[in-house]
Amino acid sequence: KAPAYLRAIVRMGGSRTREAGRRLLATNPERVIFAHGQWFNRDAADALRRSLAWILDEDHAWARPSADGEMSTRAPLRSTALAGVALAGVVGLFVYLRRSRR
Repeated sequence: KAPAYLRAIVRMGGSRTREAGRRLLATNPERVIFAHGQWFNRDAADALRRSLAWILDEDHAWARPSADGEMSTRAPLRSTALAGVALAGVVGLFVYLRRSRR
């Protein structure tokens, strides 16, 4: 699972990000090998589709099984808050670096 700050940055790409994910899935890979994390040795297209669901399907991007087995679409507060803090930190860093160059 991608870290919250990375998900926030990737989501900023909007429709371009979703289109890139769709193009990636259109290759229908047999295997996917990552530099980091678990490889998809078989059924890679399905595994990749599940892995990219948060990018491809906005309506169900936060869907997760709840305790009773039903799908919940409520965004996880902790991840959302961490992404916001991380994004604010990155913006603050850019502002600081830009001002320090003057």
